[in-house]
Amino acid sequence: MPLRSAHLVAMLLVTFSLGLLVGISFHLPSSSSELVVSEPVEVPHQWLSGREPLASQTAASKEEDVIRRLVNGAYWTTESESLVPKGFTPDALDSWKDALQFHKVVDIKEGCGRMQNRKIQMEDGSRACVRYRINNDQIMGDILSFHLSQLLHIYQVPPSVLSLADPRNWTWEGVSGEVAAAQWHHERPVIVTPWVNDLSPVYIPRELQGSSGGLPRQLHPTASILINKTENELRELVQWSDLIIFDYLTANLDRVVNNMFNHQWNADMMISPTHNLEGVASSGLLVFLDNEAGLLHGYRLLDKYQSYHETLLGSLCIFKTETAQKIKEFVASDESLGQALTTAFESSDPLHHLLPRLPPKNVKILQSRLRQVHDQIIRCEGIQVDVLYRSLPVCCCRVACTTQDLRTKSPLTINGILRNLLVTDR
Repeated sequence: MPLRSAHLVAMLLVTFSLGLLVGISFHLPSSSSELVVSEPVEVPHQWLSGREPLASQTAASKEEDVIRRLVNGAYWTTESESLVPKGFTPDALDSWKDALQFHKVVDIKEGCGRMQNRKIQMEDGSRACVRYRINNDQIMGDILSFHLSQLLHIYQVPPSVLSLADPRNWTWEGVSGEVAAAQWHHERPVIVTPWVNDLSPVYIPRELQGSSGGLPRQLHPTASILINKTENELRELVQWSDLIIFDYLTANLDRVVNNMFNHQWNADMMISPTHNLEGVASSGLLVFLDNEAGLLHGYRLLDKYQSYHETLLGSLCIFKTETAQKIKEFVASDESLGQALTTAFESSDPLHHLLPRLPPKNVKILQSRLRQVHDQIIRCEGIQVDVLYRSLPVCCCRVACTTQDLRTKSPLTINGILRNLLVTDR
């Protein structure tokens, strides 16, 4: 076969393989102003079980067909991501801020966790949790973690807004007695988040539990992990990809790390409900609750808990495309993620002046952890390129590898190399 023809064949074969690996799509989410997430997009069951069987189709090819529908290299496919409800988008935050601004609080009851927290009802019937914290670190951890989730387009954290529960304020004047009974200091801000209905416990996926029997803790794009998953299981796994990244960035020790740490005393911790994580039963949305340990308290305890954070991040090798893209954008930006976070919070919350800014030391730690997440994404992309390299026909390797080593290049770079080879041969 002439060299030009060999190049052309190689180009076609590798481009086809790259299409499966890279999986570039142009799906744009629809906008909505609803506070409560919509039902997930229904995906035909056929793509979970493969295409219509052909007489000549082997079990292996059917398995490959299913995997191609679930993941593209180190990324979930559009079909997989479409299973997840839209969550608490910026529109939800705007709606919630309007509700707090234009409606009075008409009832306060005990609830929402700690002793000084309260469950409130607004005059329009909407309910909310009000969390009162003794120190600024807890308030800052909670409110800044929410704004960080928004920057990364991780929409599983309920909207959080600062308020002053001052009986002289129009919003709170009708419940002055209840505010006094709660022992809230009217000059200390409280955090108000919408009440989320229909919550149920969420358990750590088997793939992330680890095992004394030596089973690896892995969420990787492999057939052994993904091939027999139900839609509900896939919906959760896609969201766990974001949860691991979010909790690593904030060093939140009060969720999955809590289960991992306590496993040394309680053998059932990894099969028990995940701390501060709930699911909306009707839609499958995971809700990341009570993030007060993030960014400040969690950073102070990294010497004690970092090994658990590293274990979780190291177990993850499938990512949501948009989340990974935001990580890469912030790594490449001249502005640090901590600076962007401060700007986002101060431009959104009118009471931001009641809290100090995130300390410079914490800004540096956040940026360092951002780079570590970025490195994990790049590492996992490299693993998938290596899988492609090993699967290429010999003729393709001869054409491409004489110029560049495929194992050191990203999928898009490989595609460019092969295009250049074809142009050069003309």
